[in-house]
Amino acid sequence: MSVRHLRLALAVWLCLLLAAAPWPLGSVIPMAALTFTVLCTATAALAMFLPSLPERRPFTAPVLIAGVLVLAVVAWMVIQVVPDMGVPFAHPGWTYAPDGEGVGSISIDPDAGVYQVIRFSGYAAMFVAVLVAATDRKLADLIYTAMMVIVTAYALYGLIAWILDFETVAGFGPVAYEGDVTSTFVNRNSWATFANLGLVLILARLAEDFENGPGSSLRARVVEMFQTITPALLLKLMAFFIVATASILSHSRGGFLSAVVALPLMLIIVLAAVRPRASFIAVSVLAVAVAGLWIVAASGEGVLARLEKLDMQFDVTAAGRLAAWTISMELIGDRPWLGHGLGSFQAVFQTSVDERFTLIYDLAHNTYIEHMLEIGVPATLLLYGAVAILFGVCVRGVFRRRRDRVFALAAVGGTLLVGLHALVDFSIQMPAIAMFYTAMLAIGCAQACPSVRTKVTRVRRTSESRPTIREELEAAPS
Repeated sequence: MSVRHLRLALAVWLCLLLAAAPWPLGSVIPMAALTFTVLCTATAALAMFLPSLPERRPFTAPVLIAGVLVLAVVAWMVIQVVPDMGVPFAHPGWTYAPDGEGVGSISIDPDAGVYQVIRFSGYAAMFVAVLVAATDRKLADLIYTAMMVIVTAYALYGLIAWILDFETVAGFGPVAYEGDVTSTFVNRNSWATFANLGLVLILARLAEDFENGPGSSLRARVVEMFQTITPALLLKLMAFFIVATASILSHSRGGFLSAVVALPLMLIIVLAAVRPRASFIAVSVLAVAVAGLWIVAASGEGVLARLEKLDMQFDVTAAGRLAAWTISMELIGDRPWLGHGLGSFQAVFQTSVDERFTLIYDLAHNTYIEHMLEIGVPATLLLYGAVAILFGVCVRGVFRRRRDRVFALAAVGGTLLVGLHALVDFSIQMPAIAMFYTAMLAIGCAQACPSVRTKVTRVRRTSESRPTIREELEAAPS
């Protein structure tokens, strides 16, 4: 089997992993999460043995810097679960162990920390494997298209389950949110994030089609597009409205608001890169506004009703998000440098006796606050610094690439989306969503820069178009 066939097999296998991950409740089931971690790690290890393409390298300087930062964070996560660290590193909670005996690690819940480290390693492995495969433009397009199909298929399933009123979520357990579309996810917010990532993929592809459309003027492009509507364009439009409907019928306020902000920001970025005429911008804004209003009017009554009750979650006197964040910030202040241990939020939060919270509060509903509480402020800054570097690579790719900017654009839009939603929810902490997002980011980083072959061709054309010294002298007046 040739290297080309091995690359194709790698891409197809990655598509299968991405397609299977959302089914077992978004892989939140521990056995499913561990299985996908093992598979992703093995796939990344095999992908590293494939020789790089001569015209494109997967591990550029920014990617390597981000990788070093992530490795440093992972190393710290491992150190947190090491037993018998001793004073002053051991968590003070171990002093309350029977007879003064305990593990004595930095983390108050090392078992949860080990599980979370394994899951986090799987996401990093997915990034590496997709990064290697997506250096090939055709394979990047294959994975990208497969991801659009995957989200659309799960949206269709979610709508069917909602219409027929299925009693279980993908056959694993009872439906937690009756009347809401959750597809194969337990939580409606998680499904909304997954569906919105699909909207980012589809919208970026539609933007690419319109940008590359025939005609030099806006009128010529629009007329030509409507005169030659292709089946592929119709499928993309149908997929967009299916996924958008399934997303808004989740009735997730965080999903709705993050999409309302992230999708227009993504369009603004691509318009700034393309720099079209003012009329083109006006029509683009009008089209997005009309499509959004149509979707909300057709299926957004439930989410609009929930938005009217949004202030209840931010009442500091109630057991809502704002109260939880206030308590979490106090807990962060207790151990800002070392943290309480990855995966220890529930155990630590329960130690704060607060009469407002009568039920178990296992997640902070703000991924940034939760990470600062668990791994400490410095490690959190390193982790999101790595994401910021990769995000910067993709933003640069949107402005630098003239061809195939869709890959970098989707990565930018996906980062904006999950970053905004992480302010009020925990969707990115779901394994299937984390795998999907890291795959989008890896494709964007792999295709953010023109290939060496393209650079050489461009330089050659530029040099050929310049007149020679003899031609300049002959053209000069005597």
